[in-house]
Amino acid sequence: MFHFKHLFSAPSYLRLPAFGLDISDNSLKYIKLKEMRSGYRLQDFGEAKIPTGIIESGSIKKQNDFVNILKETFGSKKHLRHVSLSLPEEKGFLRIIRLPKMSIPEINEAIPFQLEENVPLSAEEAAFDYEILPTTNPKADFLDILIVAFPKIIIDSYLDAIEEAGLTPISLEMEAQAMARAIISPEDLQKTILVADIGLTRTGLFIVDHGLVEFTSTVPIGGRHINKALMEAFSVPLEEAEKIKITHGLSQTPEGKKIALALASIVNAIKEEAARRIDFWQAHAPAVIAGGKATPIEKMYLCGGDANLTGLSSYLSYELKIPVSLANVWVNVVQDSKYVPEIEFNKSLAYTTTIGLALGAVRGETGQT
Repeated sequence: MFHFKHLFSAPSYLRLPAFGLDISDNSLKYIKLKEMRSGYRLQDFGEAKIPTGIIESGSIKKQNDFVNILKETFGSKKHLRHVSLSLPEEKGFLRIIRLPKMSIPEINEAIPFQLEENVPLSAEEAAFDYEILPTTNPKADFLDILIVAFPKIIIDSYLDAIEEAGLTPISLEMEAQAMARAIISPEDLQKTILVADIGLTRTGLFIVDHGLVEFTSTVPIGGRHINKALMEAFSVPLEEAEKIKITHGLSQTPEGKKIALALASIVNAIKEEAARRIDFWQAHAPAVIAGGKATPIEKMYLCGGDANLTGLSSYLSYELKIPVSLANVWVNVVQDSKYVPEIEFNKSLAYTTTIGLALGAVRGETGQT
């Protein structure tokens, strides 16, 4: 789902040995999984820093520099050639539209006209994909359709860079849906879950209903703001601030109380945005629009490289009145209890998107047509 299938022309019977590649303003991360009898195992993984100014808010500003980073990272890794790539969340648009009941060919013709009414892009400017949402009313005379769209200029810039670096893109996917594939367990597939992806410069919040991402939003607050606040409060360098964040966090120790005071505005902003997402879901879920009731949000998962602030999950759980925990990014990868992935747990939270992309690639859930 949401792989922009029309951009690729690989035959459907061909499952290419692709790896997942997640690119942010500050770094890239990659993972390739190997299918085993008991689940999957890491075949290769790693990351590379992206200096400031090369990518800004998801837009590639210095194409040649970015291509050189890709070449330096993957040039000697001949087994990493086919790429399942995430697209920057802040550049995408996700909307739910309602159409009269119609056939798939009719939907394909209708959506471009609907697109301009729902996103600030013309049909010519946008690349889009869609998913028909399931309904519990067999007599419904309408279809609720989830659309995800990105500016073609953004997609083209990433595809050009990937290909110029000697790699072959086989799938493009929104970050949130890749994350959902990684962290939503089979037991969670029938539930509605709020997810917070806390990165270095931003926090993405999205709602997953029955495995599908249906609403997304972004707050310009992340680990960089947390670190800066701790550096100022404790008069310490960045490395020490990172240690303080993980060791003490929002605990009841004297250090924890000082941290809580320093981070009050940041943590509260994340909490307030999460609360708004919950309220929005209760008022605007597809079931509500259809005249019914929204399924309640049962829990919240935290992921992303800066989600490991000790005590944050407990604080959010108390404030939001729902269970909140760090996501298990390996829940759909590791089936052998004896196998421990080579990436330690705290660091694995930063690989959530990459794991989801790699999982989609090894399962054959790519943008091939």
